[in-house]
Amino acid sequence: MEKSKKYWFYIEPYVYISLKEQEVLLLNTLDSSTEKSIDKEVIALISSIFEPKNCGVTLLNEQYLQSDKIIQFIKKTQEKYMGDIIEYQTIKQKPIQLLPYINIQNDIKPIKTNKNFVGDNLLNDLRELTLYINTKCKQSCQNCNSYYKQFRHCNKYENKNIELKIDLIKKILDSTKTSPLSQINIIGGDITRYNDLSLLIRMLKPYEEFLSYYIQYRNILNIQHKALISYKNKKQLFVCIDFPISELDINSCINVAGKGCTFSFIVKDIKEYIYAQSIIEKYSLDFYQIMPFFNNKNITFFKNNVFINESDIIEGITFEQIMLNKKINSNFWGNILVMPDGSVKSCINESVIGNIKEQSILELLNIEINKSSSMWLKTREEKPCCDCIYQHICPPLSNYEAIFNKTNLCNVIP
Repeated sequence: MEKSKKYWFYIEPYVYISLKEQEVLLLNTLDSSTEKSIDKEVIALISSIFEPKNCGVTLLNEQYLQSDKIIQFIKKTQEKYMGDIIEYQTIKQKPIQLLPYINIQNDIKPIKTNKNFVGDNLLNDLRELTLYINTKCKQSCQNCNSYYKQFRHCNKYENKNIELKIDLIKKILDSTKTSPLSQINIIGGDITRYNDLSLLIRMLKPYEEFLSYYIQYRNILNIQHKALISYKNKKQLFVCIDFPISELDINSCINVAGKGCTFSFIVKDIKEYIYAQSIIEKYSLDFYQIMPFFNNKNITFFKNNVFINESDIIEGITFEQIMLNKKINSNFWGNILVMPDGSVKSCINESVIGNIKEQSILELLNIEINKSSSMWLKTREEKPCCDCIYQHICPPLSNYEAIFNKTNLCNVIP
């Protein structure tokens, strides 16, 4: 690069640029390499790319080329295949590099301008349906009222003896037939004590490819209803295991449920995690998941093992996912939870948006999308996340952030 010449400078379209007032980050989404700078001249250079008149390409004039920091930064972008230059004499007419733009859902603005309007195409956004079918359960699990607020788990729902009636479930399923549902979750209480379980299993047969049942291991040990145990798609039967648990109960649980089930191990510390891993290895379990549980006493465990680090944030994320993170919360987008009394939520830790006994799915979806606090649209726009260069590269907000009452569950901004 000769300082006496002029050049066009551009960033490759697969490179995500995070620009803040005092820092800039370039992320190559093809190989997860990064380049950061806190230099004011570099920040000004990258900022100029976003100016409407520059259309994604900026001219490196003499002022820029006199700066060694600018030259070094450009060389690094070239070495990491993030950006490049074109000699001005080669192309005098300004090149154009289209900046990324994503249109997530063209219904959002029209619907939000008319709160009385209910569009059929809202059903196109329904992705996941969770049905809490009953509250009956003989167990007295210590953390019954806490587990389900952090991850999928059964709950006795304030010990109320209520069920989501089978005819209401049929109505819900019928109303979602035109939607692109990709996941249905069936949770209790103890779902084996649901009065119409056999009928429900038959009713859900067309949805088997994306259907999951959740049951606590204590209820597996005392199971009376064999319909679930004989369920052919064992991988979709999630057996929730918390600690402490005896070796005898572990052995009995796996024998009754079958190794083909998915075992969900709930851990509070590193010892429980190691024990869970030993069970997985001993019984050669193919399908399992580890679910960290915050009990207000194990913050160190979470900081060391759950909170994300800088390397975790950038590894493997795609450009498309980053752009989605700017617009929607993919953890909650398209999710609807129906409680045993018919009340509906989009997130277990949020307020009720309505009741399926009184309102249609379409009406409830419309209410959710119009809420100013909609979890479908809740992104990292609050401090300290909004000031961080990883703002939209970070995973979307989850139930854990609600439990901790803070958005930065990371080791980047303590």
